[in-house]
Amino acid sequence: MLAAPGCSDDDDDPVTDAEGPDLVSFTQPNLYPEGVQYDAKNKYFLVGSQTAGAVGMVHEDGHYMQFADNAALVSSIGMNLDEGRNRLLVAVSDPGYNAQRTAAATQRKLARLVIINRDNGQVISTVDLGSLKPGQNHFANDIAVDAQATPI
Repeated sequence: MLAAPGCSDDDDDPVTDAEGPDLVSFTQPNLYPEGVQYDAKNKYFLVGSQTAGAVGMVHEDGHYMQFADNAALVSSIGMNLDEGRNRLLVAVSDPGYNAQRTAAATQRKLARLVIINRDNGQVISTVDLGSLKPGQNHFANDIAVDAQATPI
């Protein structure tokens, strides 16, 4: 079970209903989420999975359902909801937790950005970040975006 608290980007402002509920509890076996993003437009949380790779959605009543799944999602770690471009950015790695998608060629070597359509969960594109430093161990952990919503 995961309890996902609502949060605000500005610590000075109180959390309001528009930013999500204070607490949502849900149960999903073997999920092991790392990244969580609240989608205020659709009123659900998006949660990654280290063991399944898929991105799920958790509605405010605690109902879980799969949002996006693709072979590129080995272990979904950090996420950033880019509302302006209507997309979800997912940092993907292979720490060895996904029994179906972990491979010797990618374990501890994979660093990938997966860009997903916010409306339908379809993968728009992927970026191989590990190729920037080939032959080294990698772990893509989180996503940061600049003022133009460019992943950095």
